[in-house]
Amino acid sequence: MRGLVRFAMAVVAVFIATVSAPAADTTVTRAVAPFTSLRVDGHFILHVSQGTTQSVQLAGDPYLINNLQIGVAKGVLSIDRPHGFDLPKHQTVTITITAPELTAVGLRGLVHASVTGLAGPAFALTNNGAAAATLTGAVGRFTLISRGVSSIDAGGLHAKTVTMLVRGQGNLRVFASQVADVTMYGEGRIDVLGHPKVHQFKTLAYGVISLK
Repeated sequence: MRGLVRFAMAVVAVFIATVSAPAADTTVTRAVAPFTSLRVDGHFILHVSQGTTQSVQLAGDPYLINNLQIGVAKGVLSIDRPHGFDLPKHQTVTITITAPELTAVGLRGLVHASVTGLAGPAFALTNNGAAAATLTGAVGRFTLISRGVSSIDAGGLHAKTVTMLVRGQGNLRVFASQVADVTMYGEGRIDVLGHPKVHQFKTLAYGVISLK
């Protein structure tokens, strides 16, 4: 079973190597309505930062960019590939986003993400695909839900309270200064930094959860 974990991590590693290869042909700035949450579905390199202004940029082949569905509904910015449309093999779109307020990011598909400068009472990350991600900042509560394959380093995101639910395969790291409630159904490893005084860990299958 441990071989499955190695295989899952290899999938993420191959994805990271793949998406970094092609050079961008064009960069497009999209004007969108205000948003506080983000959801992406596809094969993307994603750079998100919390800042003073809002901006959305996409870099890559014009054909790929023009065929993406981009819009805001109820405060959620969605960037999706259309149904039945697949990006050509070994090609991706790089998305660079800044927002004054960011409360949640949802990932689906193959995504390599960096989320930096987070601040506020709460932030949530959801993965429903194969994701490699790093997160930094400081929040009151951090919620992480991962279903699929994941390599997520949130050790630089200092949270008072962390709640996690992981299903599938993954290696993850989080920081909780007060409370950590972590559940893992699957295979892999979760490291909890920050020495939280209150912690509850639950594992099934071949998952390992450790205080660091």
